[in-house]
Amino acid sequence: MKIFVLLFLLSGTAVASSCFEEHLRDSIAVNRSNRAAYAELSGGKSNTVLNLLIGLERLSLASAWYFDWRAKEYNQKGIRLFCDEFLPMKKKPVVRSAPGPKLRPFDWESYEKELSDAVGRKDVEGIKAQSLAAVRSLEAHPGTYCMLRHLFESIYRFAYFLPVHAEKARATGLEDPTSLSLFAIRLQVLSLITVHKIDRMSAPVQELGVPLLCNDLPPLLDDLTL
Repeated sequence: MKIFVLLFLLSGTAVASSCFEEHLRDSIAVNRSNRAAYAELSGGKSNTVLNLLIGLERLSLASAWYFDWRAKEYNQKGIRLFCDEFLPMKKKPVVRSAPGPKLRPFDWESYEKELSDAVGRKDVEGIKAQSLAAVRSLEAHPGTYCMLRHLFESIYRFAYFLPVHAEKARATGLEDPTSLSLFAIRLQVLSLITVHKIDRMSAPVQELGVPLLCNDLPPLLDDLTL
């Protein structure tokens, strides 16, 4: 279950009624295209991480189809449910730099608990506050925990657009999608443990100065008013 719910990690292009599937397929394509370059720079050490990530993304396609199906009616009415939540992925050159920082402990589990509690209470502002607090705390860990940082940003982004979509749905006479968005956020929170494992697996490669994953994940909060 925890592996299966790695659903929202990398972002990509979005089109109505298939935004989630498109973002996963774009992510898979970018990871595949970067695999050889990372392997050359890391002596093959990066392959385990990228192969695992690509496999998880492929498994997640079934869930993407479900969320796209649920969002179809909203998308047809111009409500970008599960579309605004994603940003385009920009392929960057893979280059090696000076040795990177070592992985230091980060208490992601305390944020996981607070987020889980906030989702259970349907506390959207609480979700935003805890996910943003996690992102701010990770500023002390540059070059590491890149997947965790991206997922916390994604959780914030989903919560940010939740009331926007709900308001538009009410205005058009559609069912309030709040519960569906909260379900998506809950799956993201559940996937934190898997993402943390991927970050730990990536750390030895990042210490070599190879920006594995960190180079590939776009910031998700720059276009939002925090």
